[in-house]
Amino acid sequence: MTRVRLPELPSQDEFEDYTAALLRLGKYYVERNLAFRDIEGILELDIVLTNYDSEQPELQVVEVKSGDWGFPDLFKVFGWMKFLQIPKGLFIAKKDKENRDFIQKVAGEMNIDLFVIPDISDIQGILANVLPSIPMGDFVRMDLSIWRFACWLERCMIKHLWFKKRKDLQLKCYSALCNYYQEINGGIFFVENIVERVDKLYSTFMNEYPHITAKTAHELVGDDFEDEYDDIPRKIYKDTFFKCEYTDIQISMFIEHRARLAILKSAVDYILYTNAGVSARTQDITKKNLLGFEYSLMQALPETFKKGLEELSSHKYFRKYPLFWQWFLWVFGGFILRDYKEQEYKILSEKTGIPEDEIDNAFNCYQVLFPIDGGWFLEYPDSMVRHIKMFPVPFMGVGANYRLFLYCEGDERAYTNLKTSGRHTVNDLVKWNNLLVTVLSYNPY
Repeated sequence: MTRVRLPELPSQDEFEDYTAALLRLGKYYVERNLAFRDIEGILELDIVLTNYDSEQPELQVVEVKSGDWGFPDLFKVFGWMKFLQIPKGLFIAKKDKENRDFIQKVAGEMNIDLFVIPDISDIQGILANVLPSIPMGDFVRMDLSIWRFACWLERCMIKHLWFKKRKDLQLKCYSALCNYYQEINGGIFFVENIVERVDKLYSTFMNEYPHITAKTAHELVGDDFEDEYDDIPRKIYKDTFFKCEYTDIQISMFIEHRARLAILKSAVDYILYTNAGVSARTQDITKKNLLGFEYSLMQALPETFKKGLEELSSHKYFRKYPLFWQWFLWVFGGFILRDYKEQEYKILSEKTGIPEDEIDNAFNCYQVLFPIDGGWFLEYPDSMVRHIKMFPVPFMGVGANYRLFLYCEGDERAYTNLKTSGRHTVNDLVKWNNLLVTVLSYNPY
């Protein structure tokens, strides 16, 4: 089994990864690197947090600085807060300032919390200051490390996509995937009205980029990207899932699941804002069709999706579903070890606040919002893994590493000590781990 190490002294992007990982320990939903584009250029927002513990979602703007910083950076955060109508901000820096007490006072007057993290090894001190509600337990360091790997992996895969787009101008799939990622990771976020945001996310997913993984796979074997496809050519499928190779559809599958998670979050937000009676964000808007007739955006959504919203709102813990799926996809790797189901459900419950007997409802919400024949999960008789369909294997490698820490005390030689009845389970975990290392080590530039 191969391995890579996290940087001991993270800087720049790595410090942003560290900060995003840290904040996820606080049971926040984290959105990163949100890019706002207009004719003047691009402005990027480091992080937006969503807290689901209140009656309605509470958002917070976060700026991260690993280098020098000062008052202009605080005013940038304050500007984002005003622009997005988000009342609270958070500024996290790596370097300290001699006049920090005065700067902190000014930040407080702008409703911005200011923290300095000069030493990431002092996890107990960091939690005491930044996330005092999180006790320093046995799993804190492990969770932080795994989230850092997940953030690092996401950053690598998107950089690889941009490189492929610049390198190969003949293939349409790379431009389409870049555009799709930009839409779900920034463009649609800045749509203020929650109904329009849901509509744009869903229509982008279903109409503008339907079956984009299948289209990408077919273009890679010489077919026309613009045609409609429902399947993946057998060779690419085998290379991706059985041989665990770093094919291009690993990236497209990641983006598709990112899109589904964004839709799920917006659906939950819509229900919560509606229940709270917040008209500024739930006010439905109307548009005119070609014949001049007005229609409501909520009316225009497919009946299956509207029924899904109605069913979702009947789930007792639906407000926790964005947190649940954030953990399940990017830390658990989109799979459950069936031999450890009881432990896995208990851990998911601890991380997300959903009781163990409600975990199956949380899993079912994917099928509720995105119904497919046969459901979203696969099980194989010789591998005691239950995993979500068409999931990027490098993130399954993140989940494999998480199981090392959970059940094998972090010893990379100890996969064979897992108490599993599936003869291929350990081999699958090792292959997924090795692909994760390959992606993190891959440098195409």
